[in-house]
Amino acid sequence: SPPASRDTRGCLPAACIGLCLRRTRGAWRSVPLAGPRLLQHTMVKRRRDEGGGDDTASALMDDVAEWVRSRGGHVHASLCIGGDSVRGIRTKDAHVRQGDVLLRVPLSCCLTSVRACAELHASAPAAAEALLDAASSGQLRHELGDIALALALCRAVERGSSCETHMRHLLRTTPGAQEMLEGDTALPAHACALQAGGGRQHASALLAEWEALLSPSPVHAHITDEVGKLLASHKAVDSALAQSAPPLRDFLWAMAVVSSRTFTVPFDGVAAAGAGAGAEAARTGAYGESCLALVPLMDILNHKRPRETAWRLDADRSAGLDGAMEMTALQPFAAGIEVHDNYGAAGNGPLLVRYGFTVAHNFEPDNSCNDTLPYALCGT
Repeated sequence: SPPASRDTRGCLPAACIGLCLRRTRGAWRSVPLAGPRLLQHTMVKRRRDEGGGDDTASALMDDVAEWVRSRGGHVHASLCIGGDSVRGIRTKDAHVRQGDVLLRVPLSCCLTSVRACAELHASAPAAAEALLDAASSGQLRHELGDIALALALCRAVERGSSCETHMRHLLRTTPGAQEMLEGDTALPAHACALQAGGGRQHASALLAEWEALLSPSPVHAHITDEVGKLLASHKAVDSALAQSAPPLRDFLWAMAVVSSRTFTVPFDGVAAAGAGAGAEAARTGAYGESCLALVPLMDILNHKRPRETAWRLDADRSAGLDGAMEMTALQPFAAGIEVHDNYGAAGNGPLLVRYGFTVAHNFEPDNSCNDTLPYALCGT
């Protein structure tokens, strides 16, 4: 987790000692994705010099935006898919004013850990109980909410066009396994787990680069620990679900999505908005007083500090509509400008492990650095 304080006294910027990795960045388009159980069309990275792709991204944005609006949501007319160098959200031909609502995505369009756990208990009660037992015994190394979200994603991929509408649209804007596990911005722990778990050899040069740059740093130890947890959790899932368990590659892709694209929202707000209210099974998807949510369109925004936007969970159903995740602009945006979310004041280590990227100049407006290591001065 990020340091409790960003005071740099007594610390060295970690970027100065090789913890900041360079990443190849590209734009996005919809292309066929390898893998027997993954959707044949999803959003995956490409370089800008390949050309094309803008019409596809525009059509995707229009389609998903129309669906969100049809469920009582809101998508600012100026927003489109596209970023400065990678896939993201930017403005097109109109200006965005400070205070404008950029996105309002009803919870009925989202997948929450509360909803995923309730559906898992309803569809496979024996498997859900087995997973609860595995969590109690320590065999399942991740929270049940994480696992339920991952299994819901795997089930949706397996069902393809016959899956629920909200899952179909969520998958359309979610990166596939090739980009999450094998691309230049692959999550290191998940990519290493695939290789360690017997998956086909891939990205060996990238894995060697991680090893050379990170070992023996705390980040390398974190990645190694997470690899063990991912493999242990898949083993527990495989035992609990038997023949219906997802293959390792699909499971790691789904866990990478959960790691890098979820929002943490108040559990009571989700329950008040009707997503599993009063269901004991749904409570197993909570993390104390909070739960996780995958929010289509909102989870496309890239990270930048200082904060440009703010989001909140609006659980008000007074108008008879579902509760919603709402994002507003904290500053005006001219046409053609990328709009960012803020993932927190995190160092490059946590950003790399959880999201698969690093920031070259990871400083705050007050010039404090998020990448710090303690050091001791020898006495005389």
